[in-house]
Amino acid sequence: MTCSRFRVICSPVLFRSVTLVRAPTADTSTVLRHVRFLKLHHTSNPNTIRHVLQMTPKVVELYCHKVPDAAIPVVLCCPTLETVTLTDVVVTDRHLCGIISSTLQSFRMVFSSIRSRASRRNLGLEMILLSSVFLHSHATLQVLVLPGESTEIATLASFEWPSLRELAICGPCPEFGDIFPRLLAVMPRLAVLTLATFPPHGQASAPVVPAGCDVQPLSELRRLTLSHPNPTDGIFLGLTSSLLELSLRDNPRYYTRLRTDGSVLSCGAATDIIRRLDSRGACQHIHRLELVVAASIADTPDQEMNLYAVLAATCPQLRFLELHRYRRVHDPRDASVQIPWGIIADGLKRAGSLRHLRLNPDFPLRQHVEPDTYRSFLDKLDALAMQLAHGLPLLQSLAFLHSNLTGDYAWQPWSVRPDGTLARALRLRYIESCDMEWM
Repeated sequence: MTCSRFRVICSPVLFRSVTLVRAPTADTSTVLRHVRFLKLHHTSNPNTIRHVLQMTPKVVELYCHKVPDAAIPVVLCCPTLETVTLTDVVVTDRHLCGIISSTLQSFRMVFSSIRSRASRRNLGLEMILLSSVFLHSHATLQVLVLPGESTEIATLASFEWPSLRELAICGPCPEFGDIFPRLLAVMPRLAVLTLATFPPHGQASAPVVPAGCDVQPLSELRRLTLSHPNPTDGIFLGLTSSLLELSLRDNPRYYTRLRTDGSVLSCGAATDIIRRLDSRGACQHIHRLELVVAASIADTPDQEMNLYAVLAATCPQLRFLELHRYRRVHDPRDASVQIPWGIIADGLKRAGSLRHLRLNPDFPLRQHVEPDTYRSFLDKLDALAMQLAHGLPLLQSLAFLHSNLTGDYAWQPWSVRPDGTLARALRLRYIESCDMEWM
């Protein structure tokens, strides 16, 4: 095989995905013409981005990180693009709306952290940009990921979304009001709904669908993620037996203690939600579940056991469970409140169908930070893992979330051997790379 023939065969595979951090040279043109997935990091010149897109005639997916907002019109008018992701892009110009590609199928605008007050001044301009995307692409978009603070539910609901399969709204909670049922009605093919939002600090989470509002059956919905769910939320009344994956979670993660205002479900409230779902027949096919609960003054050991019993009885096909169970303490270093391992182990063994378990039992911080105690702490984890695995005969893997030797939160996984013994993985899985990966 000649070298030229080898390049013809291998180049489209080798250069299918490329990351650029500076302007390309003439020598890279033969490489760029094969690119289908392009990442741009900190590229500051819109003309450079235009030139790059002209050199990549086959590009269908573009990821832009901290590019200038002046590059947005250049990106959105690219005729071959199907997927556009903008991360940490600050909008400062109201004249960004222009021609948007008719091929756009996926649009994501996300921010890696809670934004500063300076960037919040530009939310109005961000809303204008998003409205333009909605106007030009609502008929073709299949995936839409939006920042909560600049998303207007009324604007979204004013369009028809015949192809949309996935909707995610992340960050500070937008004004849902009584408009959300209307939004769901104009998204007939919606299969994945993620509301990873959070209310203002010190305020209780408002329901996405207020009580009394009618919700049509969400017969296409397969996956639902709600952060800080309200037990009275009317959205639960629209769920059906088509639901396969459910996450009732927190955002930001409670173990970071960025929020300590009691916005996490109690065991009693979580039980009420599961029962509401079961009354609609929405639990019978759930095979993946994430649940975040915190012990409250009103909770008793019997209520926690009741939660596990209700889960086992109503979710017969549950295969994957991620459970975050927080102690009732103000200081995460407080070790005076014990973790009720007996209740957890006895409760979870009722879910005999479980194959994979991830558990955050809220280990007290700093009890295992010193090097001379970390090894003994891991030995303790081995024993606790074995205690849980013993009651789950079909279990294949489990993991504990803990603060490791360097103070970083990580998952310590084990795999279950055919003879029932456990093999502890030597490599930890850090939350940045695998937090909610199954969702």
